[in-house]
Amino acid sequence: MSGGNQMGESLVSSSNICLYDPICMLEISRDVASGYLVLLMGGQDKITSSPEKKRRGKRDRRPSTTTPESEIDDDTLNLSFAAITDGNVVNACFGAPSQPSSSPSYQMARNAKAALAHASDSSDSLKVLAVQSYAAGFRVVMDYNDQMAKLSPCSRCLKEAAIHKAAELDLEASFRTLSEAVAAST
Repeated sequence: MSGGNQMGESLVSSSNICLYDPICMLEISRDVASGYLVLLMGGQDKITSSPEKKRRGKRDRRPSTTTPESEIDDDTLNLSFAAITDGNVVNACFGAPSQPSSSPSYQMARNAKAALAHASDSSDSLKVLAVQSYAAGFRVVMDYNDQMAKLSPCSRCLKEAAIHKAAELDLEASFRTLSEAVAAST
């Protein structure tokens, strides 16, 4: 995976804290994204595509969740949030190594983890929002990989850029509310 953007335009940030790198996230394989999604959702994938989105065949720019806050039990929430702030979930979202490093991507991941941990001190609901946002982001990665896998070599040349841009917009939508909440907590 690449080493991460240098705080580019497409990164969702709050007070100069980026929460993910869209280019690095879209380099994550479907299987790895699925594993992180299972980890974040306590073994059950509770993030689904909305029925309206399926019927219309259009991309919805909002993360669709079927799990309200009350359905995520405390143990799952605490484990999932720890995977984000103390584990390597955020590292994967920046293409950063798991072990301490002086690389820019590792430092960005470390800053994002610290900002999320600090923001969660002011509100337990931020933990739920963080878990849902990162889970929705990994769902976008899975959908992106599925769409790319369906392309023939010829159609890849014509459609790859549009699919990539749509996935970046979906990632931005997945993290927007979390970014705003983290910014508001500082």
